[in-house]
Amino acid sequence: MWFRSIGVCVIAFWAVMTALLLRAVYFPAYERLPKVDPGHVLELFLEHRDVTHLFSYRDGKVVGDIMLTTQQFPNKDGRAKIGFAAAGAVELPNLPKQKLNWRGAVTLGSKPGRKLQKIEFSVRFTNPALTVGVEIDPATMAFGYKVTQGGQVITDSTTEASPMGVAQMQMLMMAWGINLSHAKGDGARWDARQGAVEIAGHRAGAYFVVMEMPGMGKAKLTFSEAGELLVVETPLGYEMLTEAMRQPPHPLPYQ
Repeated sequence: MWFRSIGVCVIAFWAVMTALLLRAVYFPAYERLPKVDPGHVLELFLEHRDVTHLFSYRDGKVVGDIMLTTQQFPNKDGRAKIGFAAAGAVELPNLPKQKLNWRGAVTLGSKPGRKLQKIEFSVRFTNPALTVGVEIDPATMAFGYKVTQGGQVITDSTTEASPMGVAQMQMLMMAWGINLSHAKGDGARWDARQGAVEIAGHRAGAYFVVMEMPGMGKAKLTFSEAGELLVVETPLGYEMLTEAMRQPPHPLPYQ
């Protein structure tokens, strides 16, 4: 019987090594992929124009979803905006797990560079019942904020930016993975590569874009060759995928 055990081990070893070899050939590490112009990939996404629906996963479980829309300004400066609306159960350090609603937009400069010019978002909490609005200048990492409750403004940095209020807002944003206390920079740094992904069991061409911004870490975005956003991997451990990449459960557990 011992020779059968050896045979099984040899076959298993061969299968594993073959799988690793295929992965290395068809899906090599990001750093080994050929570079492409990040502006080209962003243009494909902006021209795609369809609403992008992604589902957010944490530890393999779906916890929320996000809708993305794109808009190119018709005036001569050539800027573009990516808007988003998201909802789901979020668990972050120092905050209780709760359902949050996010809305916001990022503004990109003119092509070909498409430098990140502004980040704005608002978050509606259920516990406590507050809405926090934030606007960030990526070049200086300066930020403004407004906190409202029941339609009443509790604090507004444009009129009463006390040191304590700024420190509290910095702590809140640190819980979201945004550390602006010492961050300085010149907006996001983009890097793009061309490779392939597996969609529904089939290998397809893709673009990978890594965005790094001071104080916010790195996010990896995967696009189809047509510019459709497929995957977003965030520094906080949340992964966002379209239905083409993973079918979410029905009904959704956070609704």
